[in-house]
Amino acid sequence: MNDSKDGVRRLDQITSEWLTQVLGNGGVEAVVDSIRTRPIGTGQMADSYRLEIEYEATPPAGTPRSLVAKVSARDPISRASGGAGAYMNEVR
Repeated sequence: MNDSKDGVRRLDQITSEWLTQVLGNGGVEAVVDSIRTRPIGTGQMADSYRLEIEYEATPPAGTPRSLVAKVSARDPISRASGGAGAYMNEVR
């Protein structure tokens, strides 16, 4: 599992266990069963995804059913083109 305080850099690091921990750190008492992802936007320096979340049991009211994740671009050219530190600012 990834340490939630360090964040994630790749989509494959966003696991049910990781998201359960992150939500728990935010006060959400729910266990994530599965996550479906789909790309959104046309990011120039990062990739963005809609996370559609399924829980093991009915979650408390107000628990998010979807979130947006912004992670490092898969394309190495996009990562290399972030002149003057722009890419590092984007992913931080």
